[in-house]
Amino acid sequence: MKNIVRFSRLAAIAIAAVALACPAAAQADENEGLTIQQQIDQPEISNKASAPLIRHFERMGNTFGKHGLKISYERRGQILCVTVPASELFAPNDTKLSKRASKYLMAFRELVKLPQMYRILVVVHSDGTGSPEYSDALTADRADSIIDFFERITSDDGLNLVPYGVGNDEPLLPDTSIGSRAANRRVDFYIIPQPALIDQARSGHL
Repeated sequence: MKNIVRFSRLAAIAIAAVALACPAAAQADENEGLTIQQQIDQPEISNKASAPLIRHFERMGNTFGKHGLKISYERRGQILCVTVPASELFAPNDTKLSKRASKYLMAFRELVKLPQMYRILVVVHSDGTGSPEYSDALTADRADSIIDFFERITSDDGLNLVPYGVGNDEPLLPDTSIGSRAANRRVDFYIIPQPALIDQARSGHL
């Protein structure tokens, strides 16, 4: 999986300084440097915590599903993925969120404010009609627009969101028809449990 990360040399120096002063912030920056699959593969979840987490995400998935969103699971149900069609968030070839985008994004509002409980990957996909360079830039900018939206509505720039623009690298269907191209243009929100949620599951309080 492709992971597009934009770091300047000055940004890297700043991150190193923060790492010395604040280990928690350093861990967040480490997460931003991981691939999508590496994010999905961690953290480790004990057998005792697994079943409660699966039930928790099943309940959460049912709630998202009632709003007509596509639901899928990773790691045998320990991670929830919610898929929103890109057409519901953006006009064609645009990186600015449409007026109706908030209808879908507000469903994640409370989750993004709980970094000890969840990490959320915002993975934006395109179809295969543009060049790889164009698709990569489009999806990266769209991912940033979604992050900016949550920062505005919560007045918080320390949220638990990690953006990925993956271009047209991961199509769901062969890019051979209008319908299949529409399906390939999507945003996947991976909701990954974090230590506080895992602890609740392990202790029977979830």
